[in-house]
Amino acid sequence: MALGEQQVRKIFEKLDIVREVKSVTAKSGQWTEVIPETDISKYKFKTVSIRADYGLTFRWYMYDDPAEFREDDPYIESDLTANRTLVKSSEEDFKYTRVRVYNPDTADHVVEFCRIKGRRV
Repeated sequence: MALGEQQVRKIFEKLDIVREVKSVTAKSGQWTEVIPETDISKYKFKTVSIRADYGLTFRWYMYDDPAEFREDDPYIESDLTANRTLVKSSEEDFKYTRVRVYNPDTADHVVEFCRIKGRRV
């Protein structure tokens, strides 16, 4: 049975905000770190929500050891649609997370917000 929009909203309202940023500039032709390395070891269920003013490439990284972080190995990679919020979630057990975006355009663009939420273990 599918959850209704109100039920989904109630679930997300019960999550703690782990990290949130607003108005991050995504430089043209570059990867930009939107959320720096963040400890998520206390959270079982995690979500990331992100919105930008342009179609960017989004990467969500989750890993256990900072020394083993690899830029070319994201947990999730997806395309952002301009002015639409993208939400991804995971129940995988990882200790750290970070978010990066790639701007393929010749002009700078803005990540309006990026928010990581979690439900404690």
